[in-house]
Amino acid sequence: MLPPRPYFAALGDTRSGTQVGLTVWIADYPAPSTFLDNFSCDAITLNSPDNLNPSNFCDRRTERLMAKAARLEPIDRATADALWARAERRIVDQAPAVALYNAVETELLSARVGNYQRNPITGMMIEQAWVR
Repeated sequence: MLPPRPYFAALGDTRSGTQVGLTVWIADYPAPSTFLDNFSCDAITLNSPDNLNPSNFCDRRTERLMAKAARLEPIDRATADALWARAERRIVDQAPAVALYNAVETELLSARVGNYQRNPITGMMIEQAWVR
């Protein structure tokens, strides 16, 4: 197994001929573009380890749906959401990536812990909690 830096460089680089690989994908903010932009034609960087679309998925119709959704987001959220959903369905139906698993975390707390808050990315916000 390769260390992370060369592994992800080989996974993304179109010259490597990689056909399958594992990667972690988490949302950095809650928006459809967080997940779908990596399937855009513009995210493909040929012959580079910095390629953000290692599947090299490029579907111009999906691309147009995502561009229109992005333009409409600030002014018509409902229509934008419907367009994002259509774009996602096109991507899912063509399966350029397959989800292997969806991590679920469980945190057990004592009844003495108060002000429990959880960040969806980093987990329990321990600095916000108190213990009686």
